[in-house]
Amino acid sequence: MGAEVWMLGWLLACAPGPFTAEEADVVYDALSTVNDDAYASIYDFSAPEDDEAAGGAAAKGLFWHTAEDGGTFNGTVEGPGSWTGTVEVDGDYNVLRDDASVWSVVWSLDATYVDVAYGALRLDGKVRWNIQANATGSTFTHTSTVRGDIVGHGLALGEGPVEYETTVSLAGGRYQVQTTGSVGGHDISTSYDATAFGL
Repeated sequence: MGAEVWMLGWLLACAPGPFTAEEADVVYDALSTVNDDAYASIYDFSAPEDDEAAGGAAAKGLFWHTAEDGGTFNGTVEGPGSWTGTVEVDGDYNVLRDDASVWSVVWSLDATYVDVAYGALRLDGKVRWNIQANATGSTFTHTSTVRGDIVGHGLALGEGPVEYETTVSLAGGRYQVQTTGSVGGHDISTSYDATAFGL
């Protein structure tokens, strides 16, 4: 009995606790970078472009089952070097297009982070990820919602829920980004004007 109690206490002591506010910011920064790369690979193969889709090397582990108005996809996105590890994705998408300048795409997927290393931080976990991109003439908006649970090791040792939404808009020559939500219960909301970066 004493040995069982000792083992239980040891396991509890080794389990990661909640993220601090500083760790939540580190985790969010890493997730943003990793998800940007994963989304770029997914977008390349499924957005309604006139040019032939040209996915990068990071997307070679993805498999597509497509139709004119959407389809499904699954597989892996490998880290390009700025981060390493694997993001396993399984989802579907729908394309709505009026003409070449008016369209929208909606993606819904499960994303699982497997031994993802971003600098001194390592992440594991699973999220539900919903994305909608809309284009109307010269106006483009993109909304991404991420909800799930993440475990961090190294630079951010802890675990907790992630729930945030990021909206990107490009209109009138201005490129604006706004994020609202939390990581591990800590507010990571931010907004900025990226026009000066020429994005």
